[in-house]
Amino acid sequence: MGMRNVFGEGLTFNMKSSYAFSVFRDNKFNINRMDYRSKFASHEGELRIPHIFSTWNTLTIGGYYERDATIEPAIVKSLSFRTTLSRRFSRQTSLLIGYGLERVERLQSEDLDKESRKHFVTLSFTRDKRDNYFNPRKGYYLTFEGRVSGGILGGEDNSYSVVSAFQRYKKINRTTVFAYRVRTGYADVFSESKSVGLPIESRFFAGGGNSVRGFKENSLGALNESGKAVGGRVLLLTNLELRFPMPLFAKYNFGGALFVDGGNVWGSFGEIKLKDFRFAAAEEQITCNDYMYSTGFGIRYYTPVGPIRFDIGFPIKKQKGMDYSYWLHISLGQIF
Repeated sequence: MGMRNVFGEGLTFNMKSSYAFSVFRDNKFNINRMDYRSKFASHEGELRIPHIFSTWNTLTIGGYYERDATIEPAIVKSLSFRTTLSRRFSRQTSLLIGYGLERVERLQSEDLDKESRKHFVTLSFTRDKRDNYFNPRKGYYLTFEGRVSGGILGGEDNSYSVVSAFQRYKKINRTTVFAYRVRTGYADVFSESKSVGLPIESRFFAGGGNSVRGFKENSLGALNESGKAVGGRVLLLTNLELRFPMPLFAKYNFGGALFVDGGNVWGSFGEIKLKDFRFAAAEEQITCNDYMYSTGFGIRYYTPVGPIRFDIGFPIKKQKGMDYSYWLHISLGQIF
């Protein structure tokens, strides 16, 4: 929801909310096992002021609230205020620098600090040559983002992260699209924060409808004594997807997809071994450091604001203790 030309000065005000829910306990389609829970909620409001110092510059001032319960059993609540200045060098290329303040509350978390305040700066570069924001059919999207918290900025968290992503879309014919994505990330702490480690909300997690389908949300990588993923400092994701119109139902805006996903998180680069990228292995040979793969298919119902996505993923490699053979994901918008 948004308003344009606020106060008659060309300002833009936008509000957005996002939600995620779990419906069936343990992904079992049993009406007696319904377990409706809110897993994620976010709310944000932004005021955009164009033409700051130049017609290519935009200043954004925003407030953000987030409640994340996807990292079981922890619940992370955050409230932040940010100011960013973006510079467009062309219609496809932009650079953004920002500063923010954030208050984080960690419930049911193993972190030593249950609450902290962060001061951070961000720098990101984006090159976007997609032909359509909601449902791209050709082109590519490239982004690099760095973030530093603490240090001379103050606050109680001293950490940094670097994330990059490359997405490519290629038309096979008039109606079929082949798409792939590679996403990487690294995060760590410095100074006094080395004694308490990287906070849970700053770690990378993998598995689920937007990373490696066929696995439970945020379930990959090293596990704690309770069998829950603890996240990692290093991230690698790869996704391949073939998108096509659904036979007989294309005129009703239905499409289909076939996909192969891969990904994991690690505590350090030293934990990554070439043998862990094998495509298949016996279950007793698979460790938490193995690069995990899945395959599956999906149905898309296309709307003006992007597709409603139904995906069923099947793990190709399974860690010990996994008691499911597939996972259903329902989302709004393409995975990438």
